[in-house]
Amino acid sequence: MVLRLFMLASAVAFGWVAWRRLARDLPAPAAAVGVGFALLSIEIQGGTMAPVSDLLFGVVLWVLFLVADSDERWSARRTVVVIALGFALVSVRLAGAAIGPALFLFGVIHWHRHGTRPFVGLATWGAAALVAFTLVHNPYGSSLSHHLRDAERKLHFLVAAYRYALFDAELYPFGRKALDQAWHILATVLMLTGGITVLRRLRCSLVTCFLVAYAIMLVVVRQSDGRFLWPMLPLVGAAIAVGLTNVVAFLHQRNPGPHPPAFSRLAVGLSAVLLLMALGRELGATRPFAITGTPDSDALYAFLRVERARGLARAMYYNPRVLTLYSGVPAMGVLDRTTPGQMMAIDEEHLTHVVWQRRDVSNCLQRILNAVPERYPGRFDLVFENRTFRVYRVRAAATPFVAPYAALDWRYPPTNCDAT
Repeated sequence: MVLRLFMLASAVAFGWVAWRRLARDLPAPAAAVGVGFALLSIEIQGGTMAPVSDLLFGVVLWVLFLVADSDERWSARRTVVVIALGFALVSVRLAGAAIGPALFLFGVIHWHRHGTRPFVGLATWGAAALVAFTLVHNPYGSSLSHHLRDAERKLHFLVAAYRYALFDAELYPFGRKALDQAWHILATVLMLTGGITVLRRLRCSLVTCFLVAYAIMLVVVRQSDGRFLWPMLPLVGAAIAVGLTNVVAFLHQRNPGPHPPAFSRLAVGLSAVLLLMALGRELGATRPFAITGTPDSDALYAFLRVERARGLARAMYYNPRVLTLYSGVPAMGVLDRTTPGQMMAIDEEHLTHVVWQRRDVSNCLQRILNAVPERYPGRFDLVFENRTFRVYRVRAAATPFVAPYAALDWRYPPTNCDAT
């Protein structure tokens, strides 16, 4: 309960700080719509249900934007606060290191206003990083050149991986696949056109500089996850609202009327209606099964802790973060694949355990995972069982499993998830 309250408080703080910063340069209603889109998208993805650092990272990041993006020359106090917030950002997530190149770019652009003070912060962070890399082994430096050489291939992979994160940010307001796909096409066009206006209004702010540095970092680093976009999601919803406002303004210029401000309010209002439609759809969804606080879950976590103590343990389960938090066993989620695709992932990722969950409290992806040990019984040993859970230990194979499989869209699951 305490963790849940902390995550909810982080979400509220993230939304409030992001709105405060965006409302400086954008219409306040458009900024509010952007924050609403971001928070609802994060909540739909379980962002406040699991112990992830992204929301806290977003809070620190947008506070840093609020402090640094000042029309006044930085004072010594403001410089110290920026330095402290930069250290806090990196301590929450290493992805915060993108603030270094962002502040360098910001300092060059605003040299006439802030002088050397942004570079004082940059030098302080650089000295601390040098000391840290001297004292602690750096697992990233040795492979950085490889990732840079492989950047072109990684860029194609990122486009494929992050398009679903973009669709999540645009929400699924209709609940029908064809309508939602049409909305995503329209929303992407509105986001791109509105994004030009948003970036023009943000000008050469630290928000813009960080956006550039962060995008480059996502191309270079090894991992890719839709959660990495969460801190910047308020810009997506705001761009959609501004893009819709631009379209309405264009139509008004073609057909002038007596009340132009009403058209702008109408555009933002339409964005808000889509937001409320998505919210209503999610409120009507079935409440997910709680996997903590029950005797069965406590027994599951206790068994997995014993397995971990015996040696290497890596599990697959539909809610991997909670499983890892309570058992200490590293886990990955169920992929958007049919059953053969899950078996391939188990071998590719060298997983050692699969967690089965009772059918009536399982979503579609978990039921697909439940079917894996049944379809390939020679690859699994049942080592734990209670009323709600089972744990299967994976038997090593001489050669990795390979078989054709189909990709799935978890928002529109197949009619019979158990037979995929």
